Amino acid sequence: MRVSSFAVARPAAFDRNPVQTVKNYASFSLAPAALTVRWTYTVPAGKRALLTSCHIYVQRNSAATSIGQNQYDISIAPLGVGATAIMQFYDSDNTLQRTLSGIMGQGPLLNATDVVTGNTRDGSTGGSNNTSISATFTEFDA
Repeated sequence: MRVSSFAVARPAAFDRNPVQTVKNYASFSLAPAALTVRWTYTVPAGKRALLTSCHIYVQRNSAATSIGQNQYDISIAPLGVGATAIMQFYDSDNTLQRTLSGIMGQGPLLNATDVVTGNTRDGSTGGSNNTSISATFTEFDA
């Protein structure tokens, strides 16, 4: 009988039943609104997830009567508590066709029950924006 003491390496994350998930919110002519959660992603129990990319795009579609501060963000709340923005834009420009666009590559590794949200807020009176907020995740066995 042969006894071995070496340990077998654990498979890499991409070999542990990976599943890709995409969350996206897109709106043409989004009217002013209070802080609004546009999508939510929660890491399932028994899984971990890698935030593989984020994208925010905003374009002023029509001028506001009175401009207010606009906010667009993607936030993470570890265990669903105490959200922190990992990507955000604040804007108070009323110029037509003004565009804000940002892409973030690989983000943090998330644990089960961590919550990620895509949020918008427009404090203007009147006017509208074309808006897209998206994130891509790769889930795998913990």
